[in-house]
Amino acid sequence: MPAFWLFGSILLFEVGTESTIGGWTAVYLLRSVPVNLQIAALVVSGFYLCFTLGRLTAAGLSSVVAPRWVLSGALLFGLVGMGLVSASRGNLVPSIFGFLLAGIG
Repeated sequence: MPAFWLFGSILLFEVGTESTIGGWTAVYLLRSVPVNLQIAALVVSGFYLCFTLGRLTAAGLSSVVAPRWVLSGALLFGLVGMGLVSASRGNLVPSIFGFLLAGIG
């Protein structure tokens, strides 16, 4: 039974993180970067597109590469992406790239 609770906690954290970043992206861009609502919404769509592509790529890679390497790569993309967002406050292009990289991870 402990494995059930561990898996449930990991799933809750993953879904919560995805929803938080997806919902927060537009607000963050609107408040920190001079951007209009349409561009902010497009970045959110890009985040979810990259999120989907990242999952599809991970599914394909997991049959060829050890799962720990796939997870390590996803973690690296996510950390680099959010680090870029944090470091580029006020700059539109690095913020966009950061959110897209975080989506891949």
